[in-house]
Amino acid sequence: MSDDYVLEIVEISEGEIVLRTRHDHNTLLTLKFSSDALDYLDNRYLDVAKVMLNAGMQAATGFDEAGASLFIGRRLH
Repeated sequence: MSDDYVLEIVEISEGEIVLRTRHDHNTLLTLKFSSDALDYLDNRYLDVAKVMLNAGMQAATGFDEAGASLFIGRRLH
């Protein structure tokens, strides 16, 4: 599979998660959780982001059928 179709979820700072392409790191979407949400989710916000992004991709594009892959990365800059 070409990296052109591989997407990754990366945490760029606490509570700020991006969905980007693996081959050129082009950011497609940014999620930013508020401090209240971070407190409420008790550090499970990465799991919530993964489910949100996966569900959205499946609903909008037939993600599973497209042969695309979604990888989770944790990178703090």
